This record gives sequence, structure tokens and C-alpha cells, in this order.
Amino acid sequence: VVSDDVTVYAKWCQMISWSTLGDITIYSRWCQMMSWSTLDDITVYCRWCQMMSWIMLDDITVYSRWCQMMSWSMLDDITVYSRWCQMMSRSMLDDITVYSRWCQMMSRSTLGGVVNDVTALRFIGIVVSDDVTVYAKWCQMMSWSTLDDITIYSRWCQMKSRSALDDITVYYDITVYSRWCQMMSWSTLDDITVYSRWCQMMSWSTLDDITVYFVDGVR
Repeated sequence: VVSDDVTVYAKWCQMISWSTLGDITIYSRWCQMMSWSTLDDITVYCRWCQMMSWIMLDDITVYSRWCQMMSWSMLDDITVYSRWCQMMSRSMLDDITVYSRWCQMMSRSTLGGVVNDVTALRFIGIVVSDDVTVYAKWCQMMSWSTLDDITIYSRWCQMKSRSALDDITVYYDITVYSRWCQMMSWSTLDDITVYSRWCQMMSWSTLDDITVYFVDGVR
């Protein structure tokens, strides 16, 4: 039975012509002899990181190394990041604030959807950018429709502390609809075709109805 002192074990490894603790495989064997779990246990990996004078799992770079050794994808794989969140006792990707952190680490824009959410701001620690494109990516990863789906945009409105587009009051607000049109790469309401779509969604007649056109003129 080897010593609890890992330095002694390293010397023992050298004497039997194995690699030192720089080789994670050797450390795994040492863990087994210590009746610990192997590297499948993230707690053990933390100990190894400490002995290697690395930062522990709070450093995402270290975690990416662990992922590589486990033959998992790196943080480019959102599934792996969700595992990291779990091990860090954080919420999984169902929590949009966690995704914003992932975006930051991936050098992407963060979610504009939580700007007005005080709780989220405290969680993140900064004011995140207003990038609806990132939210679209998050929707895709959540197996939701992209922003082509008006329902998704209504959720985004909710996170912006606005009423959702399902709320006819806000949807009646032509300004909100105009923003949605812009994000859909449509023309704004200056384009009569887009206004026609808005009328249809309001259950009004299209612009072929002179009454509707008069309402537009009033606004």
C-alpha cells in the first residue's frame, strides 16, 4: 500500500519506469489504490489539478482538459457545458443566465433577454448585450423553433420585461411588431406588405379594406 503522499507515489512510479503524475493514467491508478474513484469522479480530478498546481474546476480551461481526457467534446459542445454546470451546482441550460455565461466563454454575445432581469444581472454580474441572435441559438438548442416562430419572440419579449406578443395589447403596439419585423429581416412597418401581415394577425382585414388603411392613417 503506497503512501498518502503523492510525491512518494511519483517516486515509486519512476522506479518502475512509469510516467510521473504528469500522466493522468498513472494518477488514475493511484486513485484506485487509494480506494478513490477514477477520473470519472470530478472530485478526484480536482485533487489532481491541485497537485499539478492548476486552477480547480472554476477555471473552464481546466475542465476542457478533463473533457479531452474523458474523450468528450470540449466546451464547444453545449452538452458538456451542461454537465459542468451540474457539477458546479449551477442550473443547467434551462437557465438562460447559465447560457449567457457559456456565450461569454465562447466569446459570443450574451443574451439580451435578461438585461432587465435584476436577479439575472446579479447572477451574471454584468449587463449583457442585446443580441437576439444568441437567443435564437439558445432556442434551437432547447429544441424550440427559431425566431421565425412568433411564439419564441413572445418569450424573448417576456425576458425583456415586456408583455409577450401573445398579449394582444402589446401586439397592438405597432412598435413592438416593427422590431420583430426587423429581426425577421423584413421591412419595417413603412413597408405596406408588412403592415398587411400585422393586420391579418390582428384579425383585421388586409389593406384591401379601406377602413383598415384609415386606422393606419390615424396612427
